[in-house]
Amino acid sequence: MALVWVLPIFGLIFIVIACVRYVYRTHDVGGVLFFWSHRLMFNPLESAFQRFGIVLMFLGVAWRYLSLFVR
Repeated sequence: MALVWVLPIFGLIFIVIACVRYVYRTHDVGGVLFFWSHRLMFNPLESAFQRFGIVLMFLGVAWRYLSLFVR
């Protein structure tokens, strides 16, 4: 049952790592804060971190909902 909480937390950690790497590389904090303005350009490694984090968060949420129906 702990995996339900661990997956989204690790997913969020991976997304934060991608954003921190982006800010460290470009010094553009505004690109992260206003992500809808299309200024955020990740390099391939940062993009992989972000996508992996999103997948982990999605799996954690899906696992939580599925565990409610399996009982």
